[in-house]
Amino acid sequence: MRGVGIDLVELVEIEALAARPAMLARIFTEAELAHCEAPNRLERLAARYAAKEAAFKAAGTGWTGEIAWRDVEVIAGSPPTLNVTGTLAAIVGEARWMVSFSHTPHYAVAIVVLA
Repeated sequence: MRGVGIDLVELVEIEALAARPAMLARIFTEAELAHCEAPNRLERLAARYAAKEAAFKAAGTGWTGEIAWRDVEVIAGSPPTLNVTGTLAAIVGEARWMVSFSHTPHYAVAIVVLA
């Protein structure tokens, strides 16, 4: 294991973010936004936001202006996976990413392991 990251997000933060479509487009890929149009939209967005933050932590970088939010994409599935591109992929090199997340009507949490 090379790194682990965890993040907890309050849905009220994501609700404020969701009111700004330009910010959503900056943070989430089109596929992520399309997947989150289903029921529980805020919970799904919050879980993906937490997964991105957790991935930055697992990589040991945290979020910086050098790394784009869209460098981490949550791929829906069972289990979900991460697609890491851009600057973050260049920093970590070849890697295997594992992600798990959960949400309630008030919070979302994600854990990411970088192997």
